Amino acid sequence: MSQESMRLSDIFPFPTYEEWKAAAEETLGGVPFEKKLITKTYEGIDLQPIYSQKDVKNLEPLLENLPGEYPFLRSNERLGYKKNGWAIAQRIASPTPELFNKFLINGLEKGQNAVVITPNEEFAISPKNYSATSCTKSLMLSSAADVEVALKDVDFSCVSLMVKSNSLGMELAAMLCSHLAKQNIKPEDVCISFGISPLNELKLKGKPSIPISKLIDDAEQLIKWKKSVGSKARVLSVNAETFFNGGSSSVQDVGYAIAEGAYLIRELLHRGLEIDDAAQSISFEFAIGTKFFTEISKFRAARILWAKIIKEFGGNEESQKMIINASTSRINKSKFDPNVNILRGTTEALSAVLGGCQSLNVGTYDEELGLSGEFSNRVAQNIQSVILHEAHITDTIDPASGSWYLEVLTNQIAHKAWDAFREVESKGGMLESLKTGFIQDEIAKTAVARKSNIASRRDTLLGTNKYPNLLEKPVETLLEVNVNEINSFIAKHAEKCTDPSCEAAVNEYRKVFLSDRSKSFEKAINAFSGCTNLAELIEATEVLGTDATEIKPIEAYRMGAIFEDLRQATQIASAKDTKSAKLCFVNFGQLKEYKARNDFSTDFFQVAGFGIANTDGAMDAAAGIEQVKPTDYKVYVICSTDDRYAAIVPEFAKKFKEIKPNAKLILAGYPADLVESFKSAGVDDFIHIKTNIYDFLSGLMKEIGILN
Repeated sequence: MSQESMRLSDIFPFPTYEEWKAAAEETLGGVPFEKKLITKTYEGIDLQPIYSQKDVKNLEPLLENLPGEYPFLRSNERLGYKKNGWAIAQRIASPTPELFNKFLINGLEKGQNAVVITPNEEFAISPKNYSATSCTKSLMLSSAADVEVALKDVDFSCVSLMVKSNSLGMELAAMLCSHLAKQNIKPEDVCISFGISPLNELKLKGKPSIPISKLIDDAEQLIKWKKSVGSKARVLSVNAETFFNGGSSSVQDVGYAIAEGAYLIRELLHRGLEIDDAAQSISFEFAIGTKFFTEISKFRAARILWAKIIKEFGGNEESQKMIINASTSRINKSKFDPNVNILRGTTEALSAVLGGCQSLNVGTYDEELGLSGEFSNRVAQNIQSVILHEAHITDTIDPASGSWYLEVLTNQIAHKAWDAFREVESKGGMLESLKTGFIQDEIAKTAVARKSNIASRRDTLLGTNKYPNLLEKPVETLLEVNVNEINSFIAKHAEKCTDPSCEAAVNEYRKVFLSDRSKSFEKAINAFSGCTNLAELIEATEVLGTDATEIKPIEAYRMGAIFEDLRQATQIASAKDTKSAKLCFVNFGQLKEYKARNDFSTDFFQVAGFGIANTDGAMDAAAGIEQVKPTDYKVYVICSTDDRYAAIVPEFAKKFKEIKPNAKLILAGYPADLVESFKSAGVDDFIHIKTNIYDFLSGLMKEIGILN
């Protein structure tokens, strides 16, 4: 047989889109194509069920873009991850330096290659006024001695250092550089990010403890310092995690992030810095959601827009590259059935890698329950290790290329994010938009939509608002920390140092800070040669609490929290009286008749933690009444088919209310033509696929006394 006669295209003609759509509509059986097969997103994008080559016919410039080329759609580097992989930058939730070091060394021995410090800023600024619990997750650092303990035995010749800070600027940077100097490590030999995020405390809390202008001035001095010593340190950070964990869409995430980046660039240029020095000192922190392809496209779109902005500012090619530090989001993490968080973290991590991040943190599956122990930290880190070493993702330089869907989605997010950026700019830029509440209000609108969808189960959170596991056992992997040890650590640092040399160093820093800022970083480093602490240096600047800027904060929330509150209330009620948190399902007909609605109702009520008692399938109303007579529950749910309902419910409901006038009677389903007659007979309410499950359950629990 000749090769010509074996062409599959002749045997199986390639269908056109119109032919496919016609076949799809026929399969839908009258359900509108747009309603069933087109997905509406929080970004205002309609996701099509299928994409073809004609969808990308106007995207030739993007399709022809190669990795490492402007606008860096595919990657900052020509070889993608082939030369340098992303940094495995696991965050460690440990309150004390000793505990932090223990987990850090363990992680570094098992593949982690970036040290991430998330300092406890409240403690650092004022240890004498700080009180803590065993669940303090950020690292308490005050003095150079603390840093020495926390970073003991870390070899920075092969490990990078990243700081996730908001209000700790030059002083914290000086403390870290002082430590490196004591280890005879040159700052230019360390890949370091100081992570100063001037607007993030304002976004989170509504009021900065350290003036925004002071933090940007600090960044100016650090950028000049890094240039003088030949360091490639990243000084400033745009923390877009705050947007996403507050409920933003991916479009808002990108648009507001680049608006904040542009704000920082302008502030630095205003202080006399060159664009390349400024741009190469900024990195971006993004949270990753579970919308797999959207998250990939989000990172690609962000790189395009940032490159465009920096090019307009006059920055060179290296300056146009956006540095993305990604972290799994907390908005979708759950306390109940927390093992599902491992799966969420895995998909999020993979999308960040395919999107081209420079570093990645995967949150532990039990992080919402307390301090994570060694096991959960190991699992989180191994998610990255499997992607890196077993999934062969890095075998291809740009594994996300070639997908018409991704190319179209990237382009759509980029255009919408650019519009969001321009809107912020038209309102005076990022800071002004925060002051007027524009940013917060826009994010809140998306958050409201998210909350509505999770409450009505249009969005699913497995194990929380769907398929709950009432038999799950409490997590046993959490770390137990002695509160007394933490309080002892705090008390030690609350004592004022009486060493004359330390006092002299602090006074010298104060004098230089107030008179000649250009030498203040050097003086700050010198101050940490003794036992000077961060609080003393910050206090010396005389700026603490002087910024009068006050805004409405961007409130973080978790999607599952509302259902977790219901479950916890039910558990408390059940501990007092088992029957108070139990319902009775009254089944009619054969198993095959009532099973579908029984399964639906079981899933529906178990979301709030209710236990279920089932009657046998009664064949008529009288048999059903006989089955419920000896029972004593506050709520009964009827389960069967619409045909059975028509024949049985009017009689059953009437007799039921006669023998149990105080019990609530609910019907699973919504037979529209019979609803009013069923209500007249005694049915109190109906549950069905369109029911807002949270509103219904919380209302029911209030009615029967489980919720206040």
